[in-house]
Amino acid sequence: MTTLRKGDPLYDAVFAGVTLLPFEAKGPNYNLIKNGFLDPANRSLITNDAVMNASQAMDMRSGMSQVVNVLAVSTQSDTQPNFPSELLPAMRSILTSEDIGLTLSSSGVDNVFSAASSGNPIGTAGAVLGVGMAAVGIAIPVVGTIAAAIIGLASGIYSIFKKQQKILEESNKEHRALLYRSFPPLQEADAEMDGTIVTTNLLPALQERDWTRIYQPRFDSQTWVGLEREGGYAFAPGKPAKNSDEFGAPDVFTVSSDRSLGVIPGTNQVTSVIQVSLPHGPSDIGNQAWKSFIDGGPDPRGIGADGVYGWTRVHDTGMYYPATGRLAAGIWSMALASGSPFKYRIDAKVLHEQWKRWATSGLDYIRDICYPWWGKNSNAAGKIPVGKNTNFEGFFGTSIFNSVGAWTGVVDPKKSTTLNQVYKSLVAPDGITGPELVGATRAYGMVGGPVSSTYSGGFLPILDPDNWPDQYMGTIYDRRINIKATLDNLQAQQRYDLRHTLVCASVSVNDAAFKGDPKLMSLLLEMRAKLLTSMDRFYVDLSDVTDDEPGLKNGGKNEASWKKQLAAVGVTDDPKKQRGPLRLAPSNEPPPGAPSFHGAVPNPWDPKMGVVVAPKIVTGGGGGGLALGLAAAGITGASLIAAHMLRGKKRRSFSAGRAR
Repeated sequence: MTTLRKGDPLYDAVFAGVTLLPFEAKGPNYNLIKNGFLDPANRSLITNDAVMNASQAMDMRSGMSQVVNVLAVSTQSDTQPNFPSELLPAMRSILTSEDIGLTLSSSGVDNVFSAASSGNPIGTAGAVLGVGMAAVGIAIPVVGTIAAAIIGLASGIYSIFKKQQKILEESNKEHRALLYRSFPPLQEADAEMDGTIVTTNLLPALQERDWTRIYQPRFDSQTWVGLEREGGYAFAPGKPAKNSDEFGAPDVFTVSSDRSLGVIPGTNQVTSVIQVSLPHGPSDIGNQAWKSFIDGGPDPRGIGADGVYGWTRVHDTGMYYPATGRLAAGIWSMALASGSPFKYRIDAKVLHEQWKRWATSGLDYIRDICYPWWGKNSNAAGKIPVGKNTNFEGFFGTSIFNSVGAWTGVVDPKKSTTLNQVYKSLVAPDGITGPELVGATRAYGMVGGPVSSTYSGGFLPILDPDNWPDQYMGTIYDRRINIKATLDNLQAQQRYDLRHTLVCASVSVNDAAFKGDPKLMSLLLEMRAKLLTSMDRFYVDLSDVTDDEPGLKNGGKNEASWKKQLAAVGVTDDPKKQRGPLRLAPSNEPPPGAPSFHGAVPNPWDPKMGVVVAPKIVTGGGGGGLALGLAAAGITGASLIAAHMLRGKKRRSFSAGRAR
């Protein structure tokens, strides 16, 4: 691993002609959206697809430049960065990639993120951003999916604005009611915007030996709680509280330690507070759906009296952090590249525990709080007598399935009638996520049946738990997105690379994965002992080994640093070129396979863009990312990702392309 220091020739070679500016997110944030929505004069700021495409592409270029800078350049801090020397040309490719214009068409986004179709991508001077991203180890499908997400976000926001175009000529109060319905405000007490999170949290994390918090849930508790908020309710893991202001009590939602970011592993999604935008007070603007419901009218979780679909009222506020999610996705993919030392800075054991708890406690909340609500609050006539003390937490609470859930069954039309629904199970790990239920027919039941699919999407249609197919409630921990499989793959990659690459030489015993898993630490020390006597040691670049890495114990004590021990057996900073397979640990052990990647699908800004039909919506293994990306991006995004898939069927290995 190499440390770049200002004034050194190597630093000058990498940064020649480069001016690196501080990261500042230009993509749409909540305040920008709000200003455009409420003031027609500012509408063009947020409804111009080409401008929004360009802003988001700028964020990726600036963000990736900062990422590689933080990983490689020495600063006056307590941490010592290091970077694979063989990736320095790729780093320069990112830093010197062509500037992004002020406007960018959908095809322009394709050009920005295109990887070289032939030849050595790192050797392409003045290349597009996607070339550099692929060269540092980010998988081609991930690059394509990020590009598709850029296109999808701009199109999604525009489609919502377009729907409200006529109504925007009416009163400001009506504007605000509509704004809350489509774009709920960030009502977290500690809410930070996208760019701030990147600069104050994501980038500093990369200077540490532990990146785990980037991919931990933002909130960690055995219990989910709901809070009444302005215009609706909000839900997240935490602890119950009797009193809060309209923006929620600051200590109710239990923030994970170390400023966790909530990026779901193997995705570009951030999950945070889940908010329901449904005014339900007598004086609330736009509460006609609620008033109608308590008088015996249609349930607003399905299709309310205002004709609005229930799924449009549920949002995961993680959608307001697109730059954070996309940069974290790129970092994850770079870490998972073959032979990358960065994969050991993620503690999969911790992530397994926390994401499983986050997901399963969500289902527990639905069963413990939401199931009993209807029976407790409805009268003999089936209506809900509303009083000052009526708590609607259980009514709105099934909305958390939007983020944690994966439905695992569909109605069998051959065996079902309107009054008697028979389900068939989807084969694990298949499932239908909450947003995907928007377009999943026969997920819950036929229209007019005891459980209607008209509720598909943000809410589960729980009215009669005794007749509810509870066994088909699953979670994204082990279904559909399948966080478990993603983390299992990470652990398999960590073990495999120690045995079959030279990564044991350049990692640190202080990396998170080793500190969290004693067995992995033992394997590291075992492979280092083998490396000292293997002819493969002459392929190691001594400059990639840190000066402070402790050596192997000899006689019960460390007699020298690991770097000195390697030097003592002939390892230099001018290694031999590797020819053929390594002999370090010869075996017939097959590689774990490429990790799967899942984009945010359907598009959280407009779920209808990702309409799917159950049950043919689930793919296993590495193909899941492509399927999700296609759903998110429409025709343009689909062609984009397909092109990237064809251009790069194999991931770039860290063993290729040495800087000389």
